Amino acid sequence: MSLGITQYKQISAINTTDLTATVSSNLPLDIINNIYFEVSIVTTNAGVAPAMDVNSILGCISDISIIRNGSSRLVSLQAADIVLMNYAATGSAVRSNIDNTAGGAFTSTVGFYIPFSNGGPLNNSSSSIRSQDSYLDLRQSSGTETASVQIQFANPTITNVTSFDSVNITMLAGTSTGIIGDVAVGISQFRYNTVTLTGTGNIQTNLPVGGNSLNQYTQILLIGRTAGGALADGLFTNVELSSLGFNYWNSSADLIDTVNNSNGITHTTGLHVLPLYSNNRLTSRLVGSRLSQLQLQLTSAVAANQVVTIVQRTIDFAV
Repeated sequence: MSLGITQYKQISAINTTDLTATVSSNLPLDIINNIYFEVSIVTTNAGVAPAMDVNSILGCISDISIIRNGSSRLVSLQAADIVLMNYAATGSAVRSNIDNTAGGAFTSTVGFYIPFSNGGPLNNSSSSIRSQDSYLDLRQSSGTETASVQIQFANPTITNVTSFDSVNITMLAGTSTGIIGDVAVGISQFRYNTVTLTGTGNIQTNLPVGGNSLNQYTQILLIGRTAGGALADGLFTNVELSSLGFNYWNSSADLIDTVNNSNGITHTTGLHVLPLYSNNRLTSRLVGSRLSQLQLQLTSAVAANQVVTIVQRTIDFAV
Protein backbone atom coordinates (compact mmCIF):
# COMPACT_ATOMS: atom_id res chain seq x y z
CA MET A 1 0.00 0.00 0.00
CA SER A 2 1.34 3.44 -0.95
CA LEU A 3 1.10 6.52 1.23
CA GLY A 4 -1.77 8.90 0.54
CA ILE A 5 -2.34 12.62 0.78
CA THR A 6 -5.06 14.17 2.92
CA GLN A 7 -7.23 16.31 0.66
CA TYR A 8 -10.58 18.01 1.20
CA LYS A 9 -12.64 17.96 -1.98
CA GLN A 10 -15.74 20.03 -2.70
CA ILE A 11 -18.89 18.19 -3.70
CA SER A 12 -21.32 20.04 -5.96
CA ALA A 13 -23.95 21.84 -3.88
CA ILE A 14 -27.58 20.73 -3.83
CA ASN A 15 -30.31 23.39 -3.92
CA THR A 16 -34.06 22.95 -4.04
CA THR A 17 -37.31 24.80 -3.55
CA ASP A 18 -39.23 21.55 -4.02
CA LEU A 19 -39.42 19.86 -0.62
CA THR A 20 -40.67 16.64 -2.23
CA ALA A 21 -37.67 16.23 -4.52
CA THR A 22 -34.85 13.68 -4.56
CA VAL A 23 -31.57 15.26 -5.71
CA SER A 24 -28.12 13.72 -6.18
CA SER A 25 -24.55 14.95 -6.50
CA ASN A 26 -21.49 12.99 -7.61
CA LEU A 27 -18.83 11.98 -5.10
CA PRO A 28 -15.07 11.89 -5.73
CA LEU A 29 -13.85 8.40 -6.63
CA ASP A 30 -11.38 8.19 -3.79
CA ILE A 31 -10.98 6.93 -0.23
CA ILE A 32 -13.38 9.04 1.86
CA ASN A 33 -12.91 9.47 5.60
CA ASN A 34 -15.79 11.88 6.29
CA ILE A 35 -18.40 13.89 4.38
CA TYR A 36 -19.27 17.29 5.86
CA PHE A 37 -22.64 18.98 5.28
CA GLU A 38 -23.65 22.62 5.75
CA VAL A 39 -27.43 22.93 5.46
CA SER A 40 -29.14 26.32 5.05
CA ILE A 41 -32.93 26.25 5.36
CA VAL A 42 -35.21 29.20 4.59
CA THR A 43 -38.56 29.12 6.40
CA THR A 44 -41.43 31.57 6.44
CA ASN A 45 -42.38 31.97 10.08
CA ALA A 46 -45.84 32.99 11.24
CA GLY A 47 -46.67 36.06 13.29
CA VAL A 48 -46.13 33.99 16.43
CA ALA A 49 -42.55 32.76 16.90
CA PRO A 50 -42.08 29.03 16.24
CA ALA A 51 -40.02 26.78 18.51
CA MET A 52 -37.87 25.00 15.93
CA ASP A 53 -34.80 23.06 17.04
CA VAL A 54 -32.18 21.05 15.13
CA ASN A 55 -34.23 17.85 15.35
CA SER A 56 -37.43 19.39 13.99
CA ILE A 57 -35.99 21.59 11.25
CA LEU A 58 -33.91 18.73 9.81
CA GLY A 59 -37.18 16.92 9.21
CA CYS A 60 -36.91 18.54 5.78
CA ILE A 61 -34.24 15.92 4.90
CA SER A 62 -35.82 12.51 5.34
CA ASP A 63 -32.90 10.49 3.96
CA ILE A 64 -29.26 10.87 2.96
CA SER A 65 -27.94 7.93 0.97
CA ILE A 66 -24.55 7.07 -0.49
CA ILE A 67 -25.05 5.02 -3.66
CA ARG A 68 -22.28 3.10 -5.42
CA ASN A 69 -22.51 1.98 -9.05
CA GLY A 70 -26.10 3.11 -9.33
CA SER A 71 -27.70 0.51 -7.08
CA SER A 72 -25.53 -0.39 -4.06
CA ARG A 73 -26.78 1.69 -1.12
CA LEU A 74 -23.90 1.93 1.38
CA VAL A 75 -25.51 4.54 3.63
CA SER A 76 -29.12 5.40 4.44
CA LEU A 77 -29.69 7.85 7.30
CA GLN A 78 -32.11 10.54 8.38
CA ALA A 79 -30.38 13.91 8.74
CA ALA A 80 -31.67 14.39 12.29
CA ASP A 81 -30.20 11.00 13.26
CA ILE A 82 -26.78 11.92 11.84
CA VAL A 83 -26.74 14.85 14.26
CA LEU A 84 -27.10 12.43 17.19
CA MET A 85 -24.48 10.15 15.66
CA ASN A 86 -22.11 13.13 15.70
CA TYR A 87 -22.93 13.73 19.36
CA ALA A 88 -22.17 10.07 20.12
CA ALA A 89 -18.79 10.45 18.40
CA THR A 90 -17.72 13.76 19.94
CA GLY A 91 -19.80 14.45 23.05
CA SER A 92 -20.63 17.88 21.62
CA ALA A 93 -23.71 19.29 19.94
CA VAL A 94 -23.39 20.10 16.24
CA ARG A 95 -22.90 23.68 15.11
CA SER A 96 -26.27 25.29 14.43
CA ASN A 97 -28.12 28.61 14.22
CA ILE A 98 -31.90 28.18 14.31
CA ASP A 99 -33.86 31.37 13.63
CA ASN A 100 -37.23 31.40 15.39
CA THR A 101 -37.97 35.06 14.68
CA ALA A 102 -41.67 35.69 14.07
CA GLY A 103 -43.21 37.18 10.96
CA GLY A 104 -41.09 36.70 7.83
CA ALA A 105 -38.60 34.59 5.91
CA PHE A 106 -35.52 33.60 7.89
CA THR A 107 -32.51 31.34 7.35
CA SER A 108 -31.41 28.62 9.77
CA THR A 109 -28.17 26.64 9.40
CA VAL A 110 -26.96 23.26 10.68
CA GLY A 111 -23.59 21.59 10.12
CA PHE A 112 -22.96 17.86 10.54
CA TYR A 113 -20.89 15.04 9.07
CA ILE A 114 -21.05 11.34 8.18
CA PRO A 115 -18.08 9.66 9.92
CA PHE A 116 -16.71 6.85 7.77
CA SER A 117 -13.34 6.79 9.49
CA ASN A 118 -13.35 4.99 12.79
CA GLY A 119 -12.16 6.99 15.80
CA GLY A 120 -12.56 4.31 18.44
CA PRO A 121 -15.63 3.52 20.57
CA LEU A 122 -17.52 6.78 21.00
CA ASN A 123 -14.34 8.62 19.98
CA ASN A 124 -12.46 7.41 23.05
CA SER A 125 -9.39 9.63 23.33
CA SER A 126 -7.05 6.65 23.76
CA SER A 127 -7.96 5.24 20.34
CA SER A 128 -5.49 5.56 17.49
CA ILE A 129 -5.07 4.82 13.82
CA ARG A 130 -4.50 1.10 13.46
CA SER A 131 -4.57 -1.56 10.78
CA GLN A 132 -8.23 -2.36 11.37
CA ASP A 133 -9.49 1.15 10.79
CA SER A 134 -12.43 2.00 8.54
CA TYR A 135 -13.37 4.32 5.71
CA LEU A 136 -15.36 4.41 2.44
CA ASP A 137 -13.34 3.12 -0.53
CA LEU A 138 -14.77 4.58 -3.73
CA ARG A 139 -11.65 4.18 -5.84
CA GLN A 140 -12.03 2.81 -9.36
CA SER A 141 -9.47 0.18 -8.39
CA SER A 142 -11.96 -1.11 -5.79
CA GLY A 143 -14.62 -1.59 -8.47
CA THR A 144 -16.39 1.77 -8.20
CA GLU A 145 -17.61 3.19 -11.51
CA THR A 146 -19.95 5.85 -10.14
CA ALA A 147 -20.78 7.17 -6.65
CA SER A 148 -23.25 9.79 -5.48
CA VAL A 149 -24.84 11.31 -2.42
CA GLN A 150 -28.63 11.32 -2.74
CA ILE A 151 -30.84 13.65 -0.69
CA GLN A 152 -34.54 12.92 -0.18
CA PHE A 153 -36.34 16.10 0.91
CA ALA A 154 -39.57 16.30 2.90
CA ASN A 155 -41.99 19.02 3.99
CA PRO A 156 -42.47 18.69 7.76
CA THR A 157 -45.26 20.37 9.68
CA ILE A 158 -43.99 22.63 12.48
CA THR A 159 -46.27 24.84 14.54
CA ASN A 160 -46.02 28.52 13.51
CA VAL A 161 -43.89 27.72 10.43
CA THR A 162 -45.95 28.73 7.41
CA SER A 163 -43.66 27.09 4.85
CA PHE A 164 -40.25 25.63 4.07
CA ASP A 165 -39.16 27.77 1.14
CA SER A 166 -35.74 26.41 0.12
CA VAL A 167 -32.84 24.24 1.19
CA ASN A 168 -29.20 24.70 0.17
CA ILE A 169 -26.64 22.01 1.02
CA THR A 170 -22.91 22.50 0.55
CA MET A 171 -20.63 19.50 1.06
CA LEU A 172 -16.98 18.66 1.52
CA ALA A 173 -15.33 15.23 1.36
CA GLY A 174 -12.31 14.55 3.54
CA THR A 175 -10.27 12.10 1.47
CA SER A 176 -7.04 10.14 1.47
CA THR A 177 -6.03 10.47 -2.16
CA GLY A 178 -3.31 8.83 -4.21
CA ILE A 179 -3.32 5.49 -2.38
CA ILE A 180 -2.47 2.61 -4.72
CA GLY A 181 -3.16 -1.04 -3.99
CA ASP A 182 -5.23 -2.88 -1.42
CA VAL A 183 -5.85 -1.30 1.95
CA ALA A 184 -6.41 -3.89 4.68
CA VAL A 185 -9.15 -2.04 6.53
CA GLY A 186 -12.92 -2.15 6.75
CA ILE A 187 -15.62 -0.30 4.84
CA SER A 188 -18.09 1.62 7.03
CA GLN A 189 -21.78 1.32 6.24
CA PHE A 190 -24.87 2.81 7.92
CA ARG A 191 -28.57 2.01 7.84
CA TYR A 192 -31.67 2.45 10.00
CA ASN A 193 -35.12 1.10 10.62
CA THR A 194 -37.88 2.13 13.00
CA VAL A 195 -39.99 0.36 15.62
CA THR A 196 -43.33 1.77 16.74
CA LEU A 197 -44.14 1.19 20.40
CA THR A 198 -47.87 0.59 20.52
CA GLY A 199 -48.14 -0.71 24.07
CA THR A 200 -46.20 -1.74 27.14
CA GLY A 201 -44.20 -4.96 27.18
CA ASN A 202 -41.53 -6.54 25.01
CA ILE A 203 -41.25 -5.68 21.33
CA GLN A 204 -38.76 -7.55 19.13
CA THR A 205 -37.22 -6.75 15.78
CA ASN A 206 -34.77 -8.81 13.75
CA LEU A 207 -31.59 -7.16 12.49
CA PRO A 208 -29.79 -8.24 9.28
CA VAL A 209 -27.32 -11.14 9.54
CA GLY A 210 -25.28 -13.27 7.16
CA GLY A 211 -23.81 -11.77 4.01
CA ASN A 212 -20.21 -13.01 4.13
CA SER A 213 -18.21 -9.91 5.11
CA LEU A 214 -21.30 -7.73 5.73
CA ASN A 215 -23.38 -7.10 8.86
CA GLN A 216 -20.51 -6.74 11.31
CA TYR A 217 -21.88 -4.39 13.96
CA THR A 218 -19.74 -1.81 15.74
CA GLN A 219 -22.47 0.44 17.15
CA ILE A 220 -26.25 0.69 17.45
CA LEU A 221 -27.96 3.97 18.28
CA LEU A 222 -31.47 3.90 19.75
CA ILE A 223 -33.25 7.22 19.17
CA GLY A 224 -36.61 7.77 20.84
CA ARG A 225 -39.21 10.20 19.53
CA THR A 226 -42.82 11.01 20.28
CA ALA A 227 -45.54 10.45 17.69
CA GLY A 228 -45.04 14.13 16.79
CA GLY A 229 -41.32 13.65 16.15
CA ALA A 230 -39.87 15.31 19.25
CA LEU A 231 -36.92 13.59 20.92
CA ALA A 232 -38.04 11.81 24.08
CA ASP A 233 -36.72 9.72 26.99
CA GLY A 234 -38.51 7.03 28.98
CA LEU A 235 -39.96 5.13 26.02
CA PHE A 236 -38.36 1.82 27.03
CA THR A 237 -36.91 0.45 30.25
CA ASN A 238 -34.71 -2.43 29.07
CA VAL A 239 -32.73 -3.40 25.96
CA GLU A 240 -31.72 -6.92 24.98
CA LEU A 241 -29.61 -7.80 21.93
CA SER A 242 -29.34 -11.55 21.44
CA SER A 243 -28.85 -14.44 19.06
CA LEU A 244 -30.60 -17.73 19.79
CA GLY A 245 -30.42 -17.23 23.54
CA PHE A 246 -26.93 -15.70 23.70
CA ASN A 247 -27.05 -12.13 25.03
CA TYR A 248 -24.70 -9.56 23.54
CA TRP A 249 -26.43 -6.88 25.58
CA ASN A 250 -29.05 -7.00 28.33
CA SER A 251 -29.47 -3.99 30.59
CA SER A 252 -31.75 -1.19 31.64
CA ALA A 253 -31.80 2.04 29.66
CA ASP A 254 -30.23 3.78 32.67
CA LEU A 255 -27.24 1.43 32.57
CA ILE A 256 -26.75 2.21 28.87
CA ASP A 257 -26.43 5.86 29.89
CA THR A 258 -23.81 4.87 32.47
CA VAL A 259 -21.80 3.02 29.82
CA ASN A 260 -22.05 6.03 27.51
CA ASN A 261 -21.01 8.39 30.29
CA SER A 262 -17.93 6.25 31.00
CA ASN A 263 -16.91 6.92 27.39
CA GLY A 264 -17.34 10.67 27.83
CA ILE A 265 -20.83 10.95 26.36
CA THR A 266 -23.27 12.53 28.81
CA HIS A 267 -26.90 11.68 28.21
CA THR A 268 -28.84 13.80 25.75
CA THR A 269 -32.61 13.50 25.30
CA GLY A 270 -33.70 10.59 23.14
CA LEU A 271 -30.30 8.94 22.62
CA HIS A 272 -28.96 5.61 23.91
CA VAL A 273 -25.82 4.11 22.32
CA LEU A 274 -24.77 0.46 22.32
CA PRO A 275 -20.99 0.30 21.65
CA LEU A 276 -20.45 -3.19 20.27
CA TYR A 277 -16.70 -3.40 20.47
CA SER A 278 -14.41 -2.73 23.40
CA ASN A 279 -10.91 -1.67 24.35
CA ASN A 280 -10.53 0.23 21.07
CA ARG A 281 -10.32 -3.04 19.12
CA LEU A 282 -12.56 -3.74 16.17
CA THR A 283 -11.61 -7.39 16.63
CA SER A 284 -14.26 -7.36 19.39
CA ARG A 285 -17.03 -6.31 17.00
CA LEU A 286 -20.31 -8.24 16.75
CA VAL A 287 -19.82 -10.37 13.64
CA GLY A 288 -23.41 -10.76 12.47
CA SER A 289 -22.28 -12.27 9.18
CA ARG A 290 -21.70 -15.54 11.07
CA LEU A 291 -25.12 -15.55 12.73
CA SER A 292 -28.46 -16.95 11.62
CA GLN A 293 -30.42 -14.54 13.83
CA LEU A 294 -29.86 -11.26 15.67
CA GLN A 295 -32.80 -9.90 17.62
CA LEU A 296 -33.22 -6.57 19.39
CA GLN A 297 -35.84 -6.50 22.15
CA LEU A 298 -37.12 -3.31 23.75
CA THR A 299 -39.29 -3.34 26.86
CA SER A 300 -41.76 -0.61 26.07
CA ALA A 301 -42.90 1.68 28.88
CA VAL A 302 -45.50 3.60 26.84
CA ALA A 303 -48.95 2.88 25.55
CA ALA A 304 -49.09 5.50 22.79
CA ASN A 305 -47.54 5.39 19.32
CA GLN A 306 -43.98 6.41 20.11
CA VAL A 307 -41.15 5.62 17.68
CA VAL A 308 -37.63 4.26 18.21
CA THR A 309 -35.16 4.62 15.33
CA ILE A 310 -32.49 1.91 15.27
CA VAL A 311 -29.36 3.25 13.58
CA GLN A 312 -26.90 0.49 12.77
CA ARG A 313 -23.24 1.22 12.15
CA THR A 314 -21.57 -1.76 10.48
CA ILE A 315 -18.23 -2.49 8.90
CA ASP A 316 -17.46 -4.68 5.88
CA PHE A 317 -14.49 -6.89 6.80
CA ALA A 318 -13.30 -10.14 5.29
CA VAL A 319 -13.69 -12.74 8.07
